[in-house]
Amino acid sequence: MLIDQKETHEVVRRIVVKVTADRALHDDLTQEAIIHLWLREQQCPGQTESWYFQSCRYFLLNYLRSGRSVDSTRRHKSIRPLAEAFEHPDASDDASVSGRSVPGLVSARETTDLLTRWLTPGERQILGLLEQGFSVREIAAKLDISHTSVIRYRKRIATLAAKLGIDPVV
Repeated sequence: MLIDQKETHEVVRRIVVKVTADRALHDDLTQEAIIHLWLREQQCPGQTESWYFQSCRYFLLNYLRSGRSVDSTRRHKSIRPLAEAFEHPDASDDASVSGRSVPGLVSARETTDLLTRWLTPGERQILGLLEQGFSVREIAAKLDISHTSVIRYRKRIATLAAKLGIDPVV
């Protein structure tokens, strides 16, 4: 496996340095990239090394853009300051540091269950891959269909969600 090779860690480190100049994020992003690399090797064996490294690069760019990082500027306003957390130990935020709340996860699961009843098998498969965080192009490659087909499926799923009264998350 690639993650067992010392050179791989160096290549991943170089990718991280190119993705962001913020040195405080380098260790965290390197770890995220290594985990992503390991998962991609499990999910899509037999690809070239450059394919896996390119996947890591795009994963990191998307990771930073979507605000999943703890240090994300999108999230810094929603995290309570440490002093405030100690002042009110009883007051609990539903949101964890990762930005996911228990009610939010339950709501997402209920929404998915509601949608799944009305979707075709292909649409269910697309929805499942979208839930796992795959991009449109990754889904297209995985299912061996065009990315425009995936976009059409995604639009049909969104239309059905709107008909069922499910509001999109802003």
